[in-house]
Amino acid sequence: MAFAAKGGSELERTSITEVCLTIGGGIACAVGILFTTRSRPRGAITVALFVALALLTALSIDWSVVPGESWIETNRTLTYLAVFVGAVALGNLGPAAFASSRVVMNSL
Repeated sequence: MAFAAKGGSELERTSITEVCLTIGGGIACAVGILFTTRSRPRGAITVALFVALALLTALSIDWSVVPGESWIETNRTLTYLAVFVGAVALGNLGPAAFASSRVVMNSL
């Protein structure tokens, strides 16, 4: 965010960067979900805590003195959440996941 959005103070650059990061996080989640063989993925508690933080950030719009700034921060937090969940999903891909994906690809 800091480098691509040039500090994050211009809303136009920040929005484009957030959209790209959210899409990237979604793609990483999809890849992680498709190729993870674990029934309970590692990092689920940490992801749940991050979701709680994102919800609290979104709820803060209601009592904020400057709701517009809280809205922007909520969008930023949701973008960070998407990237984090994508990283956790990819982190659950281990050597066993790659071996099983080869089996799936060979059966196609």
